[in-house]
Amino acid sequence: QLNFFKANRDEFYTLNDGTEVLYRMSDPLEYGIIFQKDGLQYNIGIGNKKYLKKKFTVHHLLQIAELMN
Repeated sequence: QLNFFKANRDEFYTLNDGTEVLYRMSDPLEYGIIFQKDGLQYNIGIGNKKYLKKKFTVHHLLQIAELMN
């Protein structure tokens, strides 16, 4: 079902427990991932890219998602 949200530049990753994650590279405003687990959908996003002083990578977002387990 994550394919519905996938844009051209977006990429799929997998959490340690096998959960599929969509990294939203094409989002101009935030660094974000989407995943579904136990019947719920999770969206994790970090701020407005334009105003953040730090660059975030997919690995930062995946670490946050792993901590939610």
